[in-house]
Amino acid sequence: MNWLKWIVVSLLILFAGLFLFIKYGVSYKLVDYPNLFAVVGAVLTGYVFFIGFCGLQQDAVFNNDISLQEYLNEEDIKVANYKNSGLNEEKADQIFIRLKFHMDGAKPFLKEDLSLTMLAGELGITSNQLSQVINQRAQSNFFNFINGYRVEAVKDKFKDPAMAYYSILGIAYDSGFRSKSSFNKIFKETTGQTPLQYRKAISS
Repeated sequence: MNWLKWIVVSLLILFAGLFLFIKYGVSYKLVDYPNLFAVVGAVLTGYVFFIGFCGLQQDAVFNNDISLQEYLNEEDIKVANYKNSGLNEEKADQIFIRLKFHMDGAKPFLKEDLSLTMLAGELGITSNQLSQVINQRAQSNFFNFINGYRVEAVKDKFKDPAMAYYSILGIAYDSGFRSKSSFNKIFKETTGQTPLQYRKAISS
């Protein structure tokens, strides 16, 4: 908030300057009397617009959440989020093992509308508990965790000769993705290649 200090200082300087200008401007023939207050008004107007512009550039004014996060300890945030989950280390490990078996066996990620609540219900746990397990054991969030399985499903289908004549988009939809743009973005972020580049590379 140093910019607020500069505003206060500049205001003091501005009003001191305008006071002297009004008092001595006409006497020293810097401006004639009829135009005196027009000049003062123009200066004040310019100053107001300048301060408004500077204020719009300050993240602290419009991005309070970002500023606050810089001063909060991330571990404290996680503890606060999960303090009511009722999970100890042993139970979290058990749930994570069940989660991985469920993902590999039932393949819930193939459902494009899969949500945290839906998956938690399938495992018989709360959404908060599932979120905690994914965050702490998989070092990920629900979105990235599920899409990681979807990307692996796409890669497996690319390697399957029986899927050679399926379109890339058809395979993406069949693997749980719901839109072409999100699929292309996530696949490249995960593999470093576009789906077409990856498919060509493994088929060559």
